[in-house]
Amino acid sequence: MAALAVGMQPAVPELEEWSQNLSTNVICPDCKDDPPNLIEEYSSGDMVCGDCGLVVGARIVDTHSEWRTFSNDDQNNDDPSRVGDAPNLLLKGDQLTTEVAMGDGKLSKDLRRAQNKTVNDKNNKALVAAYRQIQGYCETMSLPSSVINHTKALYMELQDDTSRNVVKSKPLDVVAAGLIFIACREFQVPRTFREVHKITSVSKKEIGKVFKLLMDWRQKNMSLNKGPGLPSGLGGDGEMTGKEAIAFVARYNSKLGITGVVASRIEALATKVDRLNTLAGRSPLSAAGAVIFFVTSLMNETKNIKSIADISGVSDSTIRTSYKFLWEKKEELVDPKWLEDGRSNMEHLPLP
Repeated sequence: MAALAVGMQPAVPELEEWSQNLSTNVICPDCKDDPPNLIEEYSSGDMVCGDCGLVVGARIVDTHSEWRTFSNDDQNNDDPSRVGDAPNLLLKGDQLTTEVAMGDGKLSKDLRRAQNKTVNDKNNKALVAAYRQIQGYCETMSLPSSVINHTKALYMELQDDTSRNVVKSKPLDVVAAGLIFIACREFQVPRTFREVHKITSVSKKEIGKVFKLLMDWRQKNMSLNKGPGLPSGLGGDGEMTGKEAIAFVARYNSKLGITGVVASRIEALATKVDRLNTLAGRSPLSAAGAVIFFVTSLMNETKNIKSIADISGVSDSTIRTSYKFLWEKKEELVDPKWLEDGRSNMEHLPLP
C-alpha cells in the first residue's frame, strides 16, 4: 500500500491557451449602471436604456421565431406576418419582384424610374387599375366578396380571350357594368339595370347592349370548355327567372322594414308563385312588388303601393297588373293555415 501511494503523482492542471475576450459589455453612457437596464425594441430595431431612454444600439436583428398568420389574426387589425402576401391569382406572372424604396435626391429617383421600367408589367398595371374600378363599383353596391372576385375573374378571362373584338372598343366602365350584372346573376345576388346605372353612370340601354354581347361570349366559352352551362336561375337568353323574384322579395322586405311572420309569408308566397308559374312572363321586379302588396294586404298591414313601386323601380300600374293575377288565384295561393290563426283574412284584399 505504501509503494502504491508513493507511485501516484498529483494531477497537473492543463494550462489554457490565452485568447482575447471578444465579448462586449454594453452599458448606458449616461447612467453607467452595471448590469445595465437595456431593452431591445424589435419593432423599431433599437436597443434602449430602460432608465433614461437613451438609444444605445441600432439595427437590432430580431432572432425570435417568425410569426404565422391564422384566420383570426386580423381581429385586432394587426398582421404579424413579414413575408408578404400570397400570389394574386388574378394577376399574371410569378409576381416575385423587388421594389426600390423612395429616397431623396436625383439619383434615387432615376434608380426608381429605371426599376419601374424594368420590373413592372404593363399588363398587370392595366389589370390592377381595372380591378380597382370594379372593386369600387361593387363595394358601393354592397356586393359580397364572392361576386367581386368573380367579376374580376371574368374580366381577366375576357382580356385573355383573343376573340373579344365585340367589346374591345367599349370603355372600361361599360364592360365593368356588364360583368357586374352577369356576376350578380350567376351568384344569385340579382341587381337591376337601374341599380347598376346609378353606380356606374352607364346608361341602361348601353348596359343592356354590352350585357347581351358578354352573355354570347360567356355561353360560347362554356360550350368550348364543355362546362356545365349557365347556373340555375339564369336563363340562356339573359332573361330574369322566377328565382330572382324570390331574391328581390327578401331585399325589398328589408328596405320596407317588413320582418317576422309577414316577411316569412311573403317569401313563402313568392316561392309558391314561382313553382305554380302564376306570374310567368312577368318581370320579377313587378312580381316581387305584387307579392309584397298581396301578403301585407292579406294580413291587414298594407304597404303603400307607391312606396313598393319606388323601391322596386317599376310603376305602380305594373304592380297592380301583376297583383290582379294573384288576386284571381287567391284561393289556390293562400295557405289555409294562414287563415286559421286570425292574422290573415281574404276580405282584407282590395279589388284589383
